[in-house]
Amino acid sequence: MDPIILKFKQPILVDGQTYTECDMTGMRNLTTRQMYAAQLQNGLSLSTSHMEAQNLRYAITVASAATGLPRGFFGQLKRTDALGFPREINNLLDAMTEEFVTMKGKKIQFSKTVEGLGRTLDLSGLDTLVAEDYATAQDEIGIEESTTISDIASVKYTCALAALVTEKPLDVFMDAPAWVGIAVRGVVTGHFFEQDSAELVQDTDAEDGSEKSGSAMS
Repeated sequence: MDPIILKFKQPILVDGQTYTECDMTGMRNLTTRQMYAAQLQNGLSLSTSHMEAQNLRYAITVASAATGLPRGFFGQLKRTDALGFPREINNLLDAMTEEFVTMKGKKIQFSKTVEGLGRTLDLSGLDTLVAEDYATAQDEIGIEESTTISDIASVKYTCALAALVTEKPLDVFMDAPAWVGIAVRGVVTGHFFEQDSAELVQDTDAEDGSEKSGSAMS
């Protein structure tokens, strides 16, 4: 596999040494648990944005975990790089996920075997979940954590739902590579939006009288 190199638009000086790029190949070894820890730390920070692609603290935490470099290293990024850093990290995570994952509907195919999950993950059971299941997933992330991060954006929350659907331990998902967690979150988030869209169509039909008309004819 090719190395993942992030080039800086402006060189930075750290401990007397000049850097023009950073090796982010270690991102492939980042776990879902590490990603969640970075997400949680971001949620507890003073940052006003919880959006990962916009949050610099989150991006720095992820980059530090992936490279083993101290957070202070990325704290030296100049304005041009700092402004785009969250999106750069988000793009690298997405590209990494595309490298290892193929998704078709609610079925996820991995390019290599994931311990405890195998090569295929079927999340079709999301359609059968009820309120009690959502509450159970919230219990997994805890009330303090739940109030600091939007549940649907929490990779741990979405993995908790996947664990319920597949009847596999949550720890299997959390200890899996971050690209597993990202893929799972994508499917679960898509499921929620899919449900919202269906309800919106039903509401619109009700407003224009289509449902009422249908009932009258039946």
